[in-house]
Amino acid sequence: MRIKLLSNNDAEYALTLIEAQLRPQLRAVGAAWDRDVVWAAWRQCENFDIWQTGTRVGILRLRQEDTTAIIEDIHIEASQQRRGLGRAAVEQACHWGQERGAQRLALDVVKGSPAESFYERIGFTCVGIDLPFARMERPL
Repeated sequence: MRIKLLSNNDAEYALTLIEAQLRPQLRAVGAAWDRDVVWAAWRQCENFDIWQTGTRVGILRLRQEDTTAIIEDIHIEASQQRRGLGRAAVEQACHWGQERGAQRLALDVVKGSPAESFYERIGFTCVGIDLPFARMERPL
């Protein structure tokens, strides 16, 4: 699966997509959605749109702390899911981290969500829980 990452300056698109996918997951575990928290983190990340064959299909937001590359957000449009785009975006995140000397790739996922089992299938393991989130990592 080939995707292209382009810098994202369209914060509204990203925030809308993140909210559409994350709010129901948080509601399911009794947690609240806070757009201001996501907006505050926007400036701390490198923000990318995910494109495939000329169509914007999602977003990927990355940052680094010491030797850990962190996926702050990865969201694929619902109509484009289950086509390998998420896996391809994670591979792009791995390359991004390796280029910066990171030793591991980490992310937080809503504990018990379908995304948690997806990340397990592609090599992530749970290294901690701070409900409603599980911290997952994989080596680079």
